[in-house]
Amino acid sequence: MLERKMEAVLSVETEYDLLFVHRDSDTAGHETRTREINEASANVALNVNRVPIVPVRTTEAWILLDEVAIRRVAGKPGGRQPLNLPRPSRVEHLADPKGALETALVAASGCSGNRLRKFRNKFGQHRRILLEQLPIGGALDHVPAWARLREAISALVAAQQAP
Repeated sequence: MLERKMEAVLSVETEYDLLFVHRDSDTAGHETRTREINEASANVALNVNRVPIVPVRTTEAWILLDEVAIRRVAGKPGGRQPLNLPRPSRVEHLADPKGALETALVAASGCSGNRLRKFRNKFGQHRRILLEQLPIGGALDHVPAWARLREAISALVAAQQAP
């Protein structure tokens, strides 16, 4: 399936400088997912620099570290409801980061009844906004999968700048 996605990308455009390939680690682990990305790249003859993006569970785990953004997207930037967000050192160990994000958004919204039902129906939209506005640095720097992503990008940039 990963190979088909890469082929689809390559069919739209043929000139790339860099390709970011995202695969959630889930239970497979970082090394397994990175190997899958590299094998799929070889199978489709992807001759471009690539950086694997492999969050430990799901990307939602990274979003859970930004309380201010969660409250803003929920429409209550000054809210005080407890969100029970995980510490950066624990976020990769959550069993269901997507569920935890939805719970946090609901708590931050303060909605109930019919308004809550409508709010829940916008989870995909809220999630997309949070991903688009994911802050670089801060608490995220303490998450090992994020640190690996930054290291991979830095190594690639350094290799491209080498004479």
